[in-house]
Amino acid sequence: LLLAGYISAMSEAIQRQTTEMAWREFADAPGVSYKTLRKHDSGGLSLLLRFAPGASYHPHRHPAGEEYFVLEGELDDLGRSWPQGSYLWHPPGSFTGPQAARGPSFLSSSLKLLNGFEEEAASALSELAVRL
Repeated sequence: LLLAGYISAMSEAIQRQTTEMAWREFADAPGVSYKTLRKHDSGGLSLLLRFAPGASYHPHRHPAGEEYFVLEGELDDLGRSWPQGSYLWHPPGSFTGPQAARGPSFLSSSLKLLNGFEEEAASALSELAVRL
C-alpha cells in the first residue's frame, strides 16, 4: 500500500473511510489501482495506490515532484526494493516507474500537478481527472 501526497494549505477538514471507497483502475497500468483521498487546491492529488503482484506503472515524469510512503508490501523504484515503512521523495522533474516487488503493495502518495508541463503528462492527467 502506498500513500503519496503534496501538503498544501487546507481550509476545511477532510475525512475518508477508505474501506468504503471503490478502487479505480488506471487504464494504462493493469494491476495498479487507486483511491483519491484529496484533490489539492493547488492542483495536486493525494492517492492511496494498490499494485497487484508484479504490476507496474510505466516510467513517467513528475513535473512538480512526488512523495510516497510504503504502507504494506514492497515496491521497486529507483533501482532497488523499498519495503514497508519506506518513504521516498522524487524532486520536481524526476522520472519514476514503480513496480510491485513481491505480493501486493499499498502506497500513500501525494503529487503536485503544474500548469504548462509536457503534453503527454497533461493528457494523462486529463484522463485521470475525468475518472475522478
